[in-house]
Amino acid sequence: MWIFNWRELEKLTGWAARTDDESTANWDRGADGWDRRTKFEERFTQSQVSALTRITREDTVLDACCGAGRLTIPLAHRARSVTGLDAGEHMLAYCRAYAQREGLDNVTTLHLNWHKSTPGVDFPKHDIAVACISPAQADVVKFSAAATKYCYYLSFTGPAYRFCMSELFDGCGGPFQGLRPDPRQDSGLNVPFNILYDLGARPTVSYAPGAWEYTGQTREEVLDYLASLRGTPMDDAQRARMADNAAPRMEQLPDGRWHYAYPSEMYVLGWDPNQLDLSRLR
Repeated sequence: MWIFNWRELEKLTGWAARTDDESTANWDRGADGWDRRTKFEERFTQSQVSALTRITREDTVLDACCGAGRLTIPLAHRARSVTGLDAGEHMLAYCRAYAQREGLDNVTTLHLNWHKSTPGVDFPKHDIAVACISPAQADVVKFSAAATKYCYYLSFTGPAYRFCMSELFDGCGGPFQGLRPDPRQDSGLNVPFNILYDLGARPTVSYAPGAWEYTGQTREEVLDYLASLRGTPMDDAQRARMADNAAPRMEQLPDGRWHYAYPSEMYVLGWDPNQLDLSRLR
């Protein structure tokens, strides 16, 4: 009987292939952009947090490779405490500033490279571990060791953020020009699901719909915000091109305000790490 080795396939995925120091540094260099996204995906983020149904006010939560704290801070409103772990100090600085703005005192940041650290050795295990489009999704077995009660993976089943940016700034030059999705960016849903299932766990899957969106009093206010997401200035011609690109996704609401939305969706994979039978590892 032929048996597919999902663990070997996991080693070929994007997260597993990008464990070098330069890849880590590239993430941190993008910290400004990750912070700019926070308001753009506020309701989408809440949809994702709402899908993490096992988290209670009694739980400690690890947000592995937390970035600028997009999930860390909303999670802190639901949990006893949250640790945001990341290899990027600029990312963590944004996360701490976000916690301060929200008046939260239950958020701790931890400056560690996930690929070079061991759960329970370099940092304590938490009740719940969460990883969202994260380098921590390179090894589902290692990630399972970070939690005592439950684990969550989140990633895209709908278009990724780069699709939105590529469409919005098509023909405008700059960092998003010609950007195309990389199918190796994460392990997808099927790889970690099948590894967990083969190891005796009973993973569950749900979905969190949402959109990158912004509402403003005027059309120009919305366009100003969208232009800010590029991170570099545009001339008048580029701005006009961006406005044309955005137009199909813009609408005027009944109250007179303007709204832009680019819809997407994330899967939410959950499992009990105590169900894994590591004797089955091959």
